[in-house]
Amino acid sequence: MEAVRQPTANRLLLDTVTIRHASLDHKFQFAAQAGFRGLELWADDIGPDPVDLSHVRDLSNTFGLPVDSICPPVAWLRWHHDWDDALEAEIERHLPRYAALGARILIAPITSEHGSLATTARNLDRLSRLAAEHGLRIGLEPIGHIRKLAKLADAVDLIRGQGDSDTIGLVLDVFHFYRGGNALTDLDRVDPHSILAVHVDDAADLPLDQLLGYRHRVLPGEGIFDVVGLCAAIARRGFVGPYIVELLNEEYLRADPAAISAAAYRSACRVLARAEVRLS
Repeated sequence: MEAVRQPTANRLLLDTVTIRHASLDHKFQFAAQAGFRGLELWADDIGPDPVDLSHVRDLSNTFGLPVDSICPPVAWLRWHHDWDDALEAEIERHLPRYAALGARILIAPITSEHGSLATTARNLDRLSRLAAEHGLRIGLEPIGHIRKLAKLADAVDLIRGQGDSDTIGLVLDVFHFYRGGNALTDLDRVDPHSILAVHVDDAADLPLDQLLGYRHRVLPGEGIFDVVGLCAAIARRGFVGPYIVELLNEEYLRADPAAISAAAYRSACRVLARAEVRLS
């Protein structure tokens, strides 16, 4: 059996959606037991009261797992096409809470075809200005089956158009990268310092146009995409992490969350170790 090790240059984190049905306490426990060094936490896991925030901080300290990034509440996913005063007020209310957890990044996915890229650009500017007040950076995440921003070149142009690399960066998801029809040569346009995090995952063996990111992601290295090649390509350009395992798969969600956490860690470590070999 191939040895499993944590690549020394990289921080390997777990996105809690991978074990969505586990309790919050168990998400921290299973991630720590597996060997992960931090979490990407979904905002809907955090209760609304001050005591809920304290509980998350206590879990983070107990298990030695910093909360590195936050995936926004489901109610915010319209941010890129339907911004209004109610949404802005909700964002302003919660951003200080995420900052209080020590999070560095607020993930900003493009989840629908609604709205134009011009509208997305305006709303990205609004979101980044609010986040910057609390020391958070926005991680723009293209979604592979959303044609509006599936192409890496369009995401890069959108970020460059904001003119402030200190507040907005790119979250590169392996599944969405390939599902969107991107190639490794497209990375030539990307400043590696603009990549805030990489979601490490893979895809089920289905035709490309049938793959959906909220259903068909599998353990990295166990699907149809060249995960090792992408990780090696971005490392060659200077990216050193964090890498975050994010899997949305109903079969995994029905399985033992402790076992899935362990399998996710092992498979990601193997992928990153192989990527390091390609660099040597």
